Formats: sequence, C-alpha cells, structure tokens
Amino acid sequence: MNTRQQLKEHTEQAKEAVISDDAIGAYRLAEELSEYVKKKGLKRSDQEVYKRYLGLIAKLKWIALSILPREEVLAHFESSFQDALNIPYFNLKDKLREVMIEVVLLEERDKYKKEIKGIVDRNRAMLTKGKAGEGKNGTVENWIKTYISDIGLKKADSIKFENFFTSNKYANSLPAPEKSKLKDFFFFYEYLKTSSLTPEGLEERPVFEVDGQVKVMEDGKLEPVKLTKLQQKIARIVDETLKSEEQEKQIEKQEKGMTEAEKAEARKKRQQEEKIRAKVLNLQKMLENYPKGSLEHKVVEEEIKKLKIGS
Repeated sequence: MNTRQQLKEHTEQAKEAVISDDAIGAYRLAEELSEYVKKKGLKRSDQEVYKRYLGLIAKLKWIALSILPREEVLAHFESSFQDALNIPYFNLKDKLREVMIEVVLLEERDKYKKEIKGIVDRNRAMLTKGKAGEGKNGTVENWIKTYISDIGLKKADSIKFENFFTSNKYANSLPAPEKSKLKDFFFFYEYLKTSSLTPEGLEERPVFEVDGQVKVMEDGKLEPVKLTKLQQKIARIVDETLKSEEQEKQIEKQEKGMTEAEKAEARKKRQQEEKIRAKVLNLQKMLENYPKGSLEHKVVEEEIKKLKIGS
C-alpha cells in the first residue's frame, strides 16, 4: 500500500475517532500517525501528504485535549486553533471543561484559562468568511475586538450576549451557519472569562435532589436531568433503599430501652401505617384516571382524606 492509499485509510480512522469523540482512541491514533510520518520521511518525500497528516494529527489532538499535558494544550491553541474551528459540531467549551476537571485546584484552573484566553485573543484563525467589521476579515482576533467594543471586557449577561448577534450589523448579516458558529465561539469565550470558583464557572456538574426531582448544576443553574426509564427505575430503587436504611436506624434508636411487648406494639403500629400509605398511593394513582371535578375524582379524593386523617 502506497502512502496516498494509507492516507485515505488513516483519514477514515481519524474521522471515526473525531465523530465518536473518543479521546483515548484519538490520542493513540495521533501517536501512531506521528510515528508513521517520521518513519516514512514524508516531510522530505511528499510535502502535500505530510501536510494532510499534520492536519489529521492536529484534529485528533483536539479530541484528545484532556489527555495532553498543559504545555502541549497551550501550544495546540497557539498553532492549531484553525483545526478546532474546522471540526464540524466541535464543542470547544465542553472540551476545555474536560481539561479543567483534571486540574485539582480551582485557582489553578483560573490561571490556566487566563493563559488560553491570552492566546485566543491574538489568534488569527479564520472564524467566518463574513467580515468582522469595516475592512476587517473574519479572524478570531478581529471578532473578539468587535465583540469587546459592543459588549465590554466584563462577562456578558445573557441579554447583552444575545443582543450582540442581532444588534451588531456584521454579526447579524452572517448566514445562519456562520452566525451559529460565531455564537458557539463566544459561548466558549465567555467561559474563559468565568472563574472556576463561581457556580457559573465550576467545571464539575454536581447533582442534587430538589422536591423529589433529580437536577444537575449547569453553568450556575439547576437543570432537570432527563433520565431514561431504566435510569428512573434505578434511581427509585436507590432512593427507596437509602430511605429504608435510614428508617431502620431510626427504629433501632426508638426501640432502645423498650420491653419486648412495647417493641411488638410499635411494630404492629408501623405495619398499619404502611398499609395506609400503600392504600393512599393506590388511590392517588386512581385519581389520574378521572377528570378533575368529576364525581369519581371527588369520591377518591374524599377517601384519601379519610385515610390521612385516620392515620
């Protein structure tokens, strides 16, 4: 197999790693391709093929960004930012988030993001074909200058952010795909300005239970977690198990110092309470079958009230 045939095969492998967002697979393939390029001496023998391989390796390293050492990440932002912008549907913000999660100290994450922001601020990679201003082509550097002149240096609130893409004549005149790409870039840029010490900038996504609903902290906001039916079932089982363990501990505390007769009476009472709770749950499910205000709905509602009062 000659080098051009091999390039075709390697291109397909790289495409698969990029689409699947397989960081480990991408890293291994990037190492393999780097070794292949050296072994074949492509830098001297075939400049065109050599440059194509460099492009593949650069894209693979963007997918594997969280595995790379800090110095290499910074160098990659410096030299290969265009490759990141050329990967379809590549989420720079989420990818950098993966990198930051590997950094233990939050203060160190802020320093790291500041270094990256400095590189991005002066980057001349082409972000859009459309102009970024009067006589300014659509480079990253030029778009940032235009953005800052409209928004300012501080972190933009959501209203200011959205307004930029409609009120700025250069941003607003972009075709829809380019405008979407520009917006994604500035989501990433705003993230670089956000401290990891704040709820909005924290890279981890802590999960909470609020009023019986599982929610995740995303960019400082609690958002509901959309679970599959199987995940919901598992969550209920875990929740019930934890509640059951907690109840058992409470019972042990309550029964300390009780006589056997008193313990038996307490157990009997608990069993009765459990039966009433089960009946109430069944009746509450029945309510869903009848329209609100109907006679059947009122009868079932009344029965639930009686059971709750009686307990």
